[in-house]
Amino acid sequence: MIYPYSSSTIKAQLIRKIKQLFGSRYDNNKIFMLHSIKDYVFEILSEESLKNYGPYDLKIVEKIVRDFYNGGNELADDLDWLLSFEIFRKRLEIIE
Repeated sequence: MIYPYSSSTIKAQLIRKIKQLFGSRYDNNKIFMLHSIKDYVFEILSEESLKNYGPYDLKIVEKIVRDFYNGGNELADDLDWLLSFEIFRKRLEIIE
């Protein structure tokens, strides 16, 4: 979603709400981006550090990835969050 940089927080929230009411159900830019990095996502999924990370329920992680790439666009936010957290977690490992 795009709105002017100079927008106040309240104005940005109002624009977002209006776009949600009248716009598409899914963020097509996010879906396109996630499809363009499909190979990277599956590479991350195959890494031992992800498989052995206790807080993850690997079955749920695999289901999110599999179902998204089988047409489940409603899982884009879940996959986006998972990737964001995984990148954050890897960054923490590098710093330690």
